[in-house]
Amino acid sequence: MNISFDLNSTLIPNGPEFKTEKKGILAILINIEGIKLGAPKLIRQLQKEGHIINIYTTSFRSKF
Repeated sequence: MNISFDLNSTLIPNGPEFKTEKKGILAILINIEGIKLGAPKLIRQLQKEGHIINIYTTSFRSKF
C-alpha cells in the first residue's frame, strides 16, 4: 500500500502543536526542524511491512 504524509502540521509542527523527537547536536547546530514524536519509528515499521512511504509538502523547503 502507498501511504503519504504531509510535512506541515503532520510530521513537522508549525508551532507547539505536538511533541517532537529529541534533536541531536548536529540538527540543533544547523537548525533542522523537529519531527513528530514516534513518526520515525512508525515510518520504519510501515516500510518493514512492505508499504511504500511518500512524504510531500506544498511549502517551499530545501531538501535538507
